[in-house]
Amino acid sequence: MKQYTLVLFCMLLAFSCKRKNNEALVTYNDKVVNIVEQADITMKAWNNSDIMQEYDLNKEAAKNKILNLEDSMKAVIPNGADDTLRMAGISLLTNYIQSFNIYDTIHTIITDSIYREEDSIRIQNLMMMNKNFIEQQSATFTEIQRRFAERYELGFMQ
Repeated sequence: MKQYTLVLFCMLLAFSCKRKNNEALVTYNDKVVNIVEQADITMKAWNNSDIMQEYDLNKEAAKNKILNLEDSMKAVIPNGADDTLRMAGISLLTNYIQSFNIYDTIHTIITDSIYREEDSIRIQNLMMMNKNFIEQQSATFTEIQRRFAERYELGFMQ
């Protein structure tokens, strides 16, 4: 009977530890995903608005929001040795920040004193390239998150 009680106690202890670890992983996942979602919303709003109206002001607001989100992401404490999800989030935010260079190029073309017909085609190509880049970054993060959830058997993203 003592052995049975001891085995039962060990099983409950192991289950409790696994549950606490899963709770910590879910909290870590939720913090990272929340920051990425906010960044995605910011970039989609930026892409869906008339970005060239009051460009400098709008760009600074959007870029500062992404920079603040990047700081928040860096402040997330990883759970154990696996920090892949947070690092993927930091990479995504860094790429979002770099995408503003393309917007600067578009703004320069538009505000150039000589606007030619081929500039319109170039702008459309740059906008499409940037939109595809942002969508690809988001899809890559989603795949990394799916693998993270699968690795730790978190039970979502199946």
